[in-house]
Amino acid sequence: LALQLILAKLDLLTINSTKQNFCANNVYLQEQGFCQDQTIIKQLQELNEKMSGNQKQQEEKIKYLELDKVEKEEEIKILKENLEENKNVYENKILKCEQPEIKDLAEDLEEIKILDKCNFTFREASHEENENTKELLSKDEQLQLEIQKKEMKILSLEMEVETQKQQEEKIKYLDWDKLEEEEEIKILKENLEALNELFKIRENSEELKEENEKILKELEENKLKIEKYEEDKKLELINLAKLKNENEGIFKVKNKLLEENKIKIMKTEEENKELNKKLKNSENQIYQLRQEIGEIYLEKSELEDELHNALTVAKYETEKNEELLEQIKEFNSEKTNISMENIFLLAEVRNKDVEIRAFKLQVKTLEGTINSLNTKIDELTTKLDQLNKENDKKIVFI
Repeated sequence: LALQLILAKLDLLTINSTKQNFCANNVYLQEQGFCQDQTIIKQLQELNEKMSGNQKQQEEKIKYLELDKVEKEEEIKILKENLEENKNVYENKILKCEQPEIKDLAEDLEEIKILDKCNFTFREASHEENENTKELLSKDEQLQLEIQKKEMKILSLEMEVETQKQQEEKIKYLDWDKLEEEEEIKILKENLEALNELFKIRENSEELKEENEKILKELEENKLKIEKYEEDKKLELINLAKLKNENEGIFKVKNKLLEENKIKIMKTEEENKELNKKLKNSENQIYQLRQEIGEIYLEKSELEDELHNALTVAKYETEKNEELLEQIKEFNSEKTNISMENIFLLAEVRNKDVEIRAFKLQVKTLEGTINSLNTKIDELTTKLDQLNKENDKKIVFI
């Protein structure tokens, strides 16, 4: 364009020089110069039209690029909305997967495990309770055996006391026998005295000698018997005194033992009462535990039925969930594809933004050149007007 303007200026200068050199042919030259001026003006107008056409084309390109940008932004918005819808669908499906029924199934499965553990623990507890009951029974049996032993000891002590009482009665009876024997001895002594008197009376009689000898022999024998009997009685009395002392000590010891045993018996009876209470409580607890175990077994059977039904439903829902998971995987693959497409579109949009910026810079540069050319055209038009005025003046002068 600058070269064309320079050529146009050169043409104008040549025209002016031809006008000055050929004054005779001014009319022809004027017409020719006018025609050339018109051609130059036409050329300048065509250049302006071309520049304006190029500017319009560039503006149209910019508008087209902006429209493409808007369309792609709308497509990106639509894709984002689709992504959000897919996300919502995916979240809804996940929520469906996390419905309370499925949660209840999971909780039921956990409850089954807990019930199995509880059954195992109940079995262990029942086994432990049986062992505890056995231990309690063994303890009760041991206590009963101890009580029986203590009762036997008490009976033995009572028997010993009775034997002591019998011995005391025997001692009393021996005392009575002793008194009776003493009375008999007194009677025998009196009889001896009487016999001695009779012997004295019958000493003088020979007939009674033999009888007296016999009586004397009998008396001597009786004396010996009496002496032996007295010695035996003395020994018996000594033994009885010893037995009394021993029996008194034994009686005191046995009384102490009886008192201690009575205290122990009272304690054992109290312990037996407490143990009986504990046994009753344990029996009640065992009965309650058995009832609870029966209720638990019933609940377990009911839960097993419910779980069987729930497992059938869970299997059906797991199949549905597997289908949903496959759909979710497909959605995820689509999502990844869409995200890749979005990335490519964003890259294209960025490239187009860069191109638009470059086009805008070019347009700005072209606008600057156009403005400079317009100023030059204005200057040239003013110069043409001046030249035309000068030519008109020259024509008028001619």
